[in-house]
Amino acid sequence: MGVAEERAGVAFVRVLGGVDAVARDGAVIGVPSATQRRLLGVLAVHAPRRLRPEWLADVLGISPGALRTTVARLRAVIGSDALVTAANGYVLACEVDASRFCRAVADAQDSARPLAALEDALVLWTGPPLEEFSGEEWAAGDVMRLTELHAGVVDDYAAALISGRRPGDAVAL
Repeated sequence: MGVAEERAGVAFVRVLGGVDAVARDGAVIGVPSATQRRLLGVLAVHAPRRLRPEWLADVLGISPGALRTTVARLRAVIGSDALVTAANGYVLACEVDASRFCRAVADAQDSARPLAALEDALVLWTGPPLEEFSGEEWAAGDVMRLTELHAGVVDDYAAALISGRRPGDAVAL
């Protein structure tokens, strides 16, 4: 039984800030190599889509054999239930914090209590997206999209604070 199974599996993968996995008990599961974290990041930003091995190897700049080795090593860390081999590809089969953030932002748009809903979304933001890989081509679009979404949420939150007669709190942002 591996470390991931002992912790009762992966609850979600973080890409806001550093790329890592979080166990159901809340413990951070350290992913030991940059190549494994890069693979986890690529899988996470595309989850739950199946990604073809050829495309992944190309994006990661490694051979197909090295990809298989990296997948096996990452699977040993996060568990086979989180990283699934599907017909003709790999799938990350767990939650991703950036997806949770996007859903919380969407939910805030329709909320009767927008201030609380925006706070719920902002709590999920733990740092710059894909921080370690933000300069890499594969990450650029998602980094930009998530960063702009976060900036918009901060602006909306500040406006809600001002509307709620809390301008001092808005300035502190």
